[in-house]
Amino acid sequence: MTNGQLCIIYSILNLTLNNTSTGRNSYTE
Repeated sequence: MTNGQLCIIYSILNLTLNNTSTGRNSYTE
């Protein structure tokens, strides 16, 4: 996997597991 794919996967997981404003901001860089 590439870093781009991992970023997308983590973003999807984050949104799926944490459907809150704080959860959505967890992976921002």
